[in-house]
Amino acid sequence: MYMLGARPMCVGLKGLSVGQIQICQTHYDHMPSVGRGAQLGIRECQYQFRNRRWNCSIVGDETVFGPVLEL
Repeated sequence: MYMLGARPMCVGLKGLSVGQIQICQTHYDHMPSVGRGAQLGIRECQYQFRNRRWNCSIVGDETVFGPVLEL
């Protein structure tokens, strides 16, 4: 079930708050850039902390930002 006029991609993502869904719907055309930015942030964090015990490692895949990367 979707809200009238809602973008299915935004509503279908689990883990987003109501506010995040609204931002996704309002600025849908920006979401691919948000996802790419999150991926770049993870990579840079891993590079900067590569020699530290905590090195921004993530388990399995790049879902530390949750549904943002699915956009």
